[in-house]
Amino acid sequence: MTASVPPPPPRPAVDPAGRGTGRASPGDPPSSLRGASVRAVDVRRATRIVVALTLVALVVLVVVLFVAAADQNSRISRLQAHGVPVTVTVTACPGNLSGSGSSVAGFTCRGNFVLDGRRYNEVIGGNSDFHPSGQVLPAVVDPNDPSNLSTVRTVETTRTSWHPYIAPVILLIVLMLFLALLAGQVRRARSGAGHSTGSGAAGGGSRPEALPG
Repeated sequence: MTASVPPPPPRPAVDPAGRGTGRASPGDPPSSLRGASVRAVDVRRATRIVVALTLVALVVLVVVLFVAAADQNSRISRLQAHGVPVTVTVTACPGNLSGSGSSVAGFTCRGNFVLDGRRYNEVIGGNSDFHPSGQVLPAVVDPNDPSNLSTVRTVETTRTSWHPYIAPVILLIVLMLFLALLAGQVRRARSGAGHSTGSGAAGGGSRPEALPG
């Protein structure tokens, strides 16, 4: 009587690329488990991006502060040279919170006034005190810019000053120091690269020649 031969074990399926479709062994690296390699973070490139964004932010901030300072002085100058007296009726005077948010640092009042037959409601500049609604204040307005409104007392006592330029000048100095530091690092990096290249060339040229036998 002939003994029966057991069938051979099934072979694992193979994809067209020749790789088995079975599960990966526990010793395989994580990248092979997902079928893609994990890219390392380029620290130098990330540092350059952060530095570039910081420079752009500083430049934009300096420009904005310089423009705001110049506009503040020009608004006072226009009111003193071309301002028209008007009577403002206070409509609202909300408080401004301090930096901590626990106290009131001042008030921003708005008021109605009439200029050339038209009615306006604008912020009353040069005023940080509280005024109840309905109170009438003497003010001066720029006829070419009704939003440029200020109290008579502020226009008479305020002069164009360099104080608004303190903050942008400080930031400009910080920006220049930052650029100088960055330029110094770039020069040192280039000098080190050139020195290493020169040392390698000198080392390669000092190799002794073989003598003929």
